Formats: sequence, C-alpha cells, structure tokens
Amino acid sequence: MTEVTPSATNGPAAQTKAPAVKNPSIATGPTRIGRTHTGFAAHGLYDPRNEHDACGVGFIVNMKGVKSHQIVADGLAVLENLTHRGAVGAD
Repeated sequence: MTEVTPSATNGPAAQTKAPAVKNPSIATGPTRIGRTHTGFAAHGLYDPRNEHDACGVGFIVNMKGVKSHQIVADGLAVLENLTHRGAVGAD
C-alpha cells in the first residue's frame, strides 16, 4: 500500500512510518550469489559442477520390495511420457 487509505487516516498512527533497519551482517556487493556468463557461481556448499540434468528420467519402485504388476504398468506409463521430456525408451 503506497498511499494512506481513507479508513486508516484516523489518528497519528496512520501517518507514521517504521524506521529503516540496517543490518551490517547482510552481505552486499561482490560477495552476493549471482550468475556468471557460464551459470551460477560457486558459493558456500553450492558448486555448479555438481548440477546434472535429470530431464527424461523415471524411476518406479516398491519401497517394501514387493513384486507386482502395478510396477510394470507404472513403468510403461513412464515410458509413454518420456518423449515429451526429451528422452525415449531406448536411451
């Protein structure tokens, strides 16, 4: 809200602003995380060399190790949907 609404003009509280808070511990300037011409820059635990494109990958599993036809059916559904993700079943 950039302007005072008519319902909020009753009293001095409607005209006050909160003081600006300055926090010197917040990093500004060249230490900020940002993009370079080759992608994101390494910062802290983030390393762009660990980035991998997982587009076109599908995994189906029963967490209890139970074999079932539903796993096969779900796997076939994944194969049908891979082509729009940039992969095919032969990859």
